[in-house]
Amino acid sequence: MSCREAVHVTSASTAREVWQSRADATPERTFLHASGRAWTFGDVDVAQRHYAAGLAGLGVGRGDRVIIGLSNRAETVLLLLAVQELGAVAVPLPGELTFEEIAYRVNHCGAGVIVADDPIASLAGPGLHDLPEVRALIVDGPPPSPPRGIRVLPLAELGAREALKHRPLPGYGDRDPAMILYTSGSTGQPKGVLHTFRSRTALVTLMMCEWDWPDEPRHLVCAPLSHAAGAFVLPTLLKRGSLAVLPAFEPEEVLAAIERWRLQQALGRTWTWRPDLLRKRCLTTYEQQLLDEFMVDQPSGAGRQ
Repeated sequence: MSCREAVHVTSASTAREVWQSRADATPERTFLHASGRAWTFGDVDVAQRHYAAGLAGLGVGRGDRVIIGLSNRAETVLLLLAVQELGAVAVPLPGELTFEEIAYRVNHCGAGVIVADDPIASLAGPGLHDLPEVRALIVDGPPPSPPRGIRVLPLAELGAREALKHRPLPGYGDRDPAMILYTSGSTGQPKGVLHTFRSRTALVTLMMCEWDWPDEPRHLVCAPLSHAAGAFVLPTLLKRGSLAVLPAFEPEEVLAAIERWRLQQALGRTWTWRPDLLRKRCLTTYEQQLLDEFMVDQPSGAGRQ
């Protein structure tokens, strides 16, 4: 897909529509490698609609803020799509925050539902009385004892509802809020940057026009999906590509993933990888060749379409 084609598709579509059109067109194509298995577009679409049904059962609907405090894993992608399916607003959070930092973001955006694994779940659980708008906490792990009136569910139960059928959202517009990303707070309190459904597809247009993207790219994601790496999901969709999601950068796991899935590109600070790998141990000739091929084939802003 050229820059001109990307502009045409994204100008006529929201992020929700881009996802659904790709899932409907190529349900058998592999889209995601994560959490120990391969997921086709069809697998992901059905699973995200199970989670959408679970969130809808908690009263989540258009415009509602949902905290997603999960590490890099399949459920992170599924929940980002599920929140989008409902016309709600995803608020991804990284896992290294303190309770005070979590509480500020939750109260600032007015989130009513938190989906989290440790460490966010273990931090947020005991302090839920300081989060007055939260009505439900979904956790992957031992559930905390919540204050009265707050519902606690295991993550598996949230995804066990009968799948929600994809449907038009009455009154849904491309200017509706879709996601809030918080800045680091290095110069004061973190700022919540609001993205609309249309602005997300506009970002995709810029990315596809500025970088050289191969057809059917196979991307490795080690950087947090709660931050910039999450922006690569939609362009990967448009190029009929796939994502391999790892929880973090671990040299052995990176090499194994590159070999197993024949990955071409990485989303993250790949220029630091070679020293990290070499400090870990000496690479075999085969591993060196594998890494050379991988490092050469990175998205580049040098060649513009």
